[in-house]
Amino acid sequence: MQSAPIDFEAFRSVPEHVAAILPAEQVFSLLRRSFDVPVGWVALASHADGVRTLVHAGESVEAAGITDLLLVRSTPVPLELHEMHIPSADGYQCHAQVRLSVSIACEPADLESFRQAVLGSADRATADTLRTLVQWQCRRALVQFAEKRPAADLVDGKDREAASALMAERLHAVLFPAGLISHQAPLTQFECSAFAEVRREQAEVARLRDKQAAHQQLQNAVAEARRQHLSHLETLLAQLQTLSDKTPAVGVADLIRTFAEPQRGQLYAALWNLLPGEERTQWIVAVAGMELLCFDPTLPDAPARRVRIDGAAGALRSVRIHRQPDDGKVILLVGAARGVYEVDVDDLRVGREHVFAPSGGRELHGGVNAAATTGHHCFGTHSEAGLIRWASLGVEGEVPWVDSPLAELTAGAKAVRGAQVLRGQLVLSVDKHVLACPADAVTPANTQRFEGGIARITAVHAIGDDLFAADEVGDLWQWALASPGRGRCLRRGEGSPVESLQRIIAGGLPHLVFAERRATALQLIPLGDTFVCRYETGDDTVRRAAVSEDLLVAMNEARDRLLCWRPGEPREPFTTINVAAQCSHSIQDLCLVTETSV
Repeated sequence: MQSAPIDFEAFRSVPEHVAAILPAEQVFSLLRRSFDVPVGWVALASHADGVRTLVHAGESVEAAGITDLLLVRSTPVPLELHEMHIPSADGYQCHAQVRLSVSIACEPADLESFRQAVLGSADRATADTLRTLVQWQCRRALVQFAEKRPAADLVDGKDREAASALMAERLHAVLFPAGLISHQAPLTQFECSAFAEVRREQAEVARLRDKQAAHQQLQNAVAEARRQHLSHLETLLAQLQTLSDKTPAVGVADLIRTFAEPQRGQLYAALWNLLPGEERTQWIVAVAGMELLCFDPTLPDAPARRVRIDGAAGALRSVRIHRQPDDGKVILLVGAARGVYEVDVDDLRVGREHVFAPSGGRELHGGVNAAATTGHHCFGTHSEAGLIRWASLGVEGEVPWVDSPLAELTAGAKAVRGAQVLRGQLVLSVDKHVLACPADAVTPANTQRFEGGIARITAVHAIGDDLFAADEVGDLWQWALASPGRGRCLRRGEGSPVESLQRIIAGGLPHLVFAERRATALQLIPLGDTFVCRYETGDDTVRRAAVSEDLLVAMNEARDRLLCWRPGEPREPFTTINVAAQCSHSIQDLCLVTETSV
């Protein structure tokens, strides 16, 4: 059955329509002897003598000798494919979603190939036509990838880069002969309802186990308070334990909130003090000028180790730790004026050095304020340069390169901060929003936006399933990583920016620790409670902080000293490290290198 003639003006207005063949008699008439190719399209004009001519957008095709026109959309066409019943290595049936973007190569030979391989005898093609073309190779690649991996790895996006590479290889075999090209690595995502149910059951078992552990912790805390003859704390903890016994379905944090505020403060401090965590701080690391200084928290008077870094990336600006997932080795990611240094924490030797050149040769005044890595990619955030990515790191045969993958989202931004990678997701802030996208497919189209309040974000922290941020007026925000959109305000600020925040487990309970400019204390909020625990500085005001289960360290506003507290002892720092006495530069940033005690 012959299809109806194509009304090209109506046809091209639909984004899913990608190509059409128009006979000459449909395009031209006695009064219309030329055809203007519209913007976003190209035409391949077939002549009576067999010659075919490429005509670009804005150019005209004259009627003389034309037999037909092949009109194709020149802009990329997004495709989304869904495949059911993809078996994992451990026998789960998964649902896979693949997103890619393809376009028709606008060269005469490629358009000829497209006409023969895709259109055939048809006179039009849509996105569905392209989906049908690639679907069988797509499923083949999904099956090959999934059959070697358990459902947990598939659902969590582990080896996402390998999935993209395999999918790109398989699709190239179909796209290239058909005159089609892919614009970016295909993005693959797996879901599995059966495995999700298993995880829910495991989470419930873990919740009950944690409840039992919390009960045991309370018993231990009561015993420790009795051993130390802390009768008042023993009484409070015993009351808390009694409540826990009577209401087993209610968590310890919820029970603490039933106490009066002074008692809550004592309970939080007691749990942290009497139930120390397993984490131990090895080094307090500070960057100042061109130096990296490492202080032993047990002998903090002078740096135990220090190194000067004179590299092309320039003066040091920030420091983050990265623990390699394969062997647990720790490296320091040191942000600098024009790049990032990777420093081995064991010997303080610089490994890779990543440098960028400012676009247009403009002068930059700041530096990389945070860096993160996936192993094959390194990311840095810079409020003037945006997000910088160095790629092909350590990939044999590939030349490292640098780009700005989110340039259109960061253009004109005043604050681009907080690069962090968590479970394959890159997180950063751009002015008033937090952005997240797959670290192996960083594009504006793949980016999700988390909305905060009215002020620019000043600190970001992603951990577990949660995302936390603070802003210039001191507001604290929380989102679920799986739920972009409007966040939940945990605390309203008083107009001073919060430059750092971190979620930690203290006394078995989650706390958010934050350093608020001009405050004379490092502050902690137990999540879900309005109570604020203040670790007092005396006369100093704080600027930035780093904390672990056994140590809290804050940089003062003057950036010449580090103030250190022990958990559960908030009245005053147990020691102050005078960094200015060790070097002639102010502190730019700090972090803690930790290990877990066995």
